[in-house]
Amino acid sequence: MAPPNQICLVSAIFIVIFSLSSLTTS
Repeated sequence: MAPPNQICLVSAIFIVIFSLSSLTTS
């Protein structure tokens, strides 16, 4: 089990990458 801080960090990075991908495609 990863610590809550790591989970929050990974989630934030994933959201940022997903947003950048959406902005680039549209």
